[in-house]
Amino acid sequence: MQLLFIVIGLLIILFIVMIIFFSKRYQKELRSKDWYNEFQYEFQSVDCPHKKAIKLSDTNWKFHFTMKKEVKVTVNAGPASASVHRTRYRFYCEECGKKRWFRQTNSVRDHKGLFYLRLKYLLIIGGSIMLFFMTSMGLIFQLIPW
Repeated sequence: MQLLFIVIGLLIILFIVMIIFFSKRYQKELRSKDWYNEFQYEFQSVDCPHKKAIKLSDTNWKFHFTMKKEVKVTVNAGPASASVHRTRYRFYCEECGKKRWFRQTNSVRDHKGLFYLRLKYLLIIGGSIMLFFMTSMGLIFQLIPW
């Protein structure tokens, strides 16, 4: 039974090291492709004429949990119609001194390389986690005496 706890502890430590390794590798690739310091999210205020730019290096995990509002607009053109989703972000406008709604003005082309890089690392980390859990469960179930 002690061996089981030792193996579980080692597997948890290995799992944490694996996540840290892939996150460091992801940031290294961001820096090598000049995404980390060069890319910036560009926003235009909906309520006032001011613009806001946030560099990718200035963002952290809290940036992805910024207050958002989804606006769905249906565009009718003759017999065809299409739904367009627009996302608004709530930021503090330095020029006005108030919180305002902003829309993102970056084109999809600007984000394309960043999306592919994120997708690549999501797939690598997802596959690694699945492989890790399959091998760890096989190892743990071999150690449990039935």
